[in-house]
Amino acid sequence: MATDPIDVKQKIIRTLREELLADVTLTNNLLLELNRYLDQLRNRDPKMLRLEVLGDHPLIKFGVNTMDKSTRADMMNSQNLMSTRTDLMRTIAEKEELLKNYKEV
Repeated sequence: MATDPIDVKQKIIRTLREELLADVTLTNNLLLELNRYLDQLRNRDPKMLRLEVLGDHPLIKFGVNTMDKSTRADMMNSQNLMSTRTDLMRTIAEKEELLKNYKEV
């Protein structure tokens, strides 16, 4: 275990950088997932319109209902991903500030 103040400071800075990198990676992954959900929503709209035009058959109604529920689930997931990403961005900013302040010490 290092007792030299310079070694301890370097270890803390290295740990903060590793955590910051992990948070940035997670944020990027969340952004990719969010884009995937938004693409699904955008691609589902024309399919929904085509299904609704077909008529009043029970299987068609079931398909429309299923796609509607999937759309709602994707929208909820997108909202959750956005709020999580916002929290992560705040955490990243706080860690960057902490790292900057710790380097100045």
